[in-house]
Amino acid sequence: MRNGLQLQRPHSWSLDPGGVVFTASDIAEVTGGELIHSAPPGSVTTDTRTLLPGQWFLALQGNNFDGHRFMHEAQARGCAGVIVSAVSLTGQDEAHGIILVDNTLQALQRLAQNVRQRYPGPVVAITGSCGKTTTRTMTGLILSALGPVHQTAGNLNNHVGLPLTLLELPPTAAACVLELGMSARGEIAVLAGICKPTLRVITNVAEVHLAGVGGTLAGVAEAKAELLQTARPSDTLGGEAGLHTHLELRIREAPGAPGTALDVEVPAPGLHLASNAAAAVAVGLALGVPVPGMAASLARYQPTGMRMRVERVGAGITILNDAYNASLMSVQSALQLLREMPAGRRHIVVLGDMKELGPQELVAHVAVMRDCCCQPFDLVALVAAAIAKYHDQKEPQ
Repeated sequence: MRNGLQLQRPHSWSLDPGGVVFTASDIAEVTGGELIHSAPPGSVTTDTRTLLPGQWFLALQGNNFDGHRFMHEAQARGCAGVIVSAVSLTGQDEAHGIILVDNTLQALQRLAQNVRQRYPGPVVAITGSCGKTTTRTMTGLILSALGPVHQTAGNLNNHVGLPLTLLELPPTAAACVLELGMSARGEIAVLAGICKPTLRVITNVAEVHLAGVGGTLAGVAEAKAELLQTARPSDTLGGEAGLHTHLELRIREAPGAPGTALDVEVPAPGLHLASNAAAAVAVGLALGVPVPGMAASLARYQPTGMRMRVERVGAGITILNDAYNASLMSVQSALQLLREMPAGRRHIVVLGDMKELGPQELVAHVAVMRDCCCQPFDLVALVAAAIAKYHDQKEPQ
């Protein structure tokens, strides 16, 4: 196989309904693969369930699955061709393309990196222990003042999701905003190498994903700092926005203070949102978004999924839904938020697991249970196995 990534094209490309279109020879050149059977150009997908006729199917492999098992299904659904690391030519016809690569995950990442190399616009990479999705969503809203923004959908923020996001990047996007997640050391470095951001934001560092970084907060900090390893002198770096006086952009309540005042009303509760909004504003300032319009953009923000979502239902009932995979910091912020809400209503808390905490799993879950037991909540609903098994513990055993 060849080294790949030699393909150079102008800063423009075509899209079909599935994403960026590659010719068969382009796929082979970028991935360093062998073109066994050619086929018409098309975008690339890894999922036969959503495959569109004319797309190329890339067969990913994992610990518990092998996409090669679905190669014939992809062909039956009308794929243009398949990108595989193992193939038997017995029974294969030349109606479908075949490209043989050494490693299909690496091939996917190389294709995404190639799209990034051709994209001339700004790429914002956001990581951190908490607030990635919120900050990414707010950043997308602010940058929409410049034109269409392409950004991470849902939780597609890992070694597969980020490349898939780039493979749908329109060449005309005003900006690309990407969320970078991690479970272990080295993963942020890989993602940053693929997306080569021009603006990098670390929202915060907390005791999250401890299992993959040696079980320490210092390990988390080192893993998040991988985002900075490939930073260039012309890049913009951003960190957590807070109350510290040395920050160029900070949150403060000080009428008449020097500087530019921006009054923002975010239609969701929680002081932590102010920090996320400040980080998004900093990105907007770096990219020249007019300040007056930022407040209107942030006013369109809505919480996503089951992340600190507050709902008022029925006769005097307030439900705080934080059942998404969370961290100790985010759960404690959620509980504090509910404590600060007006009395006179029934307060119900819905909590999910805090995953990948390693040796700190017991301590963190017991801390949350202790916090819940000390508060005047009417009901605490535990919807996941890990947190439920600690519900009757007040002290670590």
